[in-house]
Amino acid sequence: DEKMFSKLVNKERPIILDIGAHVGESVIFFKDIFKDCKIYSFEPFPQSYQKLKKLNYKDFNPINKAVSSKSGNKGFYTFEKSHLNSLNKINVESEDSIHFAKTVKEKKIQIETIALDDFIVEKNIEQIDLIKIDVQGSEAEVLMGAVKCLQNTKLITLEINLFDFYEKKSSFLEIETLLPNFELFSIIRTSQNPKNFRTDWCEAIYMNKLL
Repeated sequence: DEKMFSKLVNKERPIILDIGAHVGESVIFFKDIFKDCKIYSFEPFPQSYQKLKKLNYKDFNPINKAVSSKSGNKGFYTFEKSHLNSLNKINVESEDSIHFAKTVKEKKIQIETIALDDFIVEKNIEQIDLIKIDVQGSEAEVLMGAVKCLQNTKLITLEINLFDFYEKKSSFLEIETLLPNFELFSIIRTSQNPKNFRTDWCEAIYMNKLL
């Protein structure tokens, strides 16, 4: 992965948007590859954000907001396993979760949201080298708020949630409809369901054909 992103981005000081930062796993990963990159990391969950902002990197900008289709406020569902936190409610009738959805305890909080189109205007960002998206089923929401932003974005890596764990799931058709100027470059990992052998999620890389 390190060699691939280094080759695809091919820039010493890229601008990276890290959407769904959790506690900074992607920050550490990308800073290892591009030590001089400027990275904006979005994490709405207060406890995860407190851990995220403790990372000590130059040009690292943690933001305590979720990225969505519109700027404002939304309900956000949190769980004991914080990496499952989502703008989407758990689907208690899930067949893909091996009964986990029926027992999981969720808590709803209110969080701030921002659309990427608003964010790039606010920060006066003209070009983005890489957007990483890991938002537990809200991938389309992120893209719907980034119409202008995507025109000047070179590369997107996103986790596409295909399973029924949440009340809303994604599809390749939906994602690619929202990425008219992009083409699929690679699917770099998948998670197969041990119960029914479906693909729960995959991480896909899309390249802007116009840049």
